[in-house]
Amino acid sequence: MKIQHQLILVLALLSTIGLWHNVSPLQGQVPVRAVILSWDGAVPAQIHDLLRQGKLPNLQRLIAGGAFADSVVTVFPSKTAPGNASLWTGAPPRINGISGNSMPRTPRSQFTILESTLGFHSTSLRAEPLWISGARSGRRAVIVQSTQVWPFEPYLAGGLFGTGLSTQPVFFEGYAGTVGRDNVLTARHTSPRMAQGWRNLPESATLPREITFAIGTTHFFGLLIDDPEDPLRGYDTLIVARAKDGQKAEARLKARSASRGVDHWSPPVELESKGQPSLATRLRLFELKADGSDFLLYFTRPAREFSSHLELLPELRKAAGVFVGDGARSLYRQGAFGPTIPQGGDGSAERRYLETVLLNQRQFMEATRWALETLPWDLLFTFTPYPDEAEHLWRGHLEPNLPGFRPEIADR
Repeated sequence: MKIQHQLILVLALLSTIGLWHNVSPLQGQVPVRAVILSWDGAVPAQIHDLLRQGKLPNLQRLIAGGAFADSVVTVFPSKTAPGNASLWTGAPPRINGISGNSMPRTPRSQFTILESTLGFHSTSLRAEPLWISGARSGRRAVIVQSTQVWPFEPYLAGGLFGTGLSTQPVFFEGYAGTVGRDNVLTARHTSPRMAQGWRNLPESATLPREITFAIGTTHFFGLLIDDPEDPLRGYDTLIVARAKDGQKAEARLKARSASRGVDHWSPPVELESKGQPSLATRLRLFELKADGSDFLLYFTRPAREFSSHLELLPELRKAAGVFVGDGARSLYRQGAFGPTIPQGGDGSAERRYLETVLLNQRQFMEATRWALETLPWDLLFTFTPYPDEAEHLWRGHLEPNLPGFRPEIADR
């Protein structure tokens, strides 16, 4: 279900767009700027509870200084793609063409019931979205991330919506650029052994050990060392390189428990890529045994960002890091981070998963901040996939009227 506040923001924006044709700087009026955030899957009761606890102070200030509505009914089905499409267009699914996250391909006479198309794609949209309405009236629109943006072709000159625009929107897209999946590596995948054939070995209080692994088609060597300057005893550092050379490290990772920050992540690590912009990933060493016998190394899904203005992508990646997209929910659910709380775990798996969520949110926030501060805009659209992802994982354990509810699990 979409958060109610989201719809009110868009309705207020529609009223503003209606005024743009009549507003002139000669009248002493300043054109309105608007930021539209799609906050995916926020449950109204939960938001109210967080507001009462004082945990959403920025949202509280927005509500106090603007408009807020309760008991707003979403579209059916209440899924991400049709919900957002209705917000962007002001039209229901039967008009805008987006009736689900995945939809049967048409015309029906040419496809089977097993063939589908994504409701997230722009090519399925049949009604004009707000960023095109704004651009048609001369407003500069920047879309950091949104549903129904990719592919860009319908919005470009000659496309379904792209003719007659006064200004050209600037689009960014990350989900379409993800390749493969995220994963974890342990000694079961690549067993540590004594390091051989390395040049420029860094200092280590214990003889270095090595691992080899691949992310996509890119092969890496990993060097486990006992950093003499680290107070931890035993192996505590992983150096990642494409060649066996300690001076050509792609990342230097410390084994640290999950935290409330993103200080222990690698910078974007470039991967072999035939296209531009390049693929990249982020690495996190959650655990390394002191004797070097085992470890837990996570890497995000290899990804590249797309934009209608390719020249902006290097600056975007420098400011925000490589696109992450989602947290490691599948790996968490599979037990790759250790036993989950419902499986009898001690909370370590949840803390590791939440750190991947934080990395995701940080990338979205920094990308949005960069766009706000760097690009000229009147309308700016951005997105967060939370709490929807976490709701899918945990809501069944938290609602007393659902069969998966157990008080001791819900409390933890």
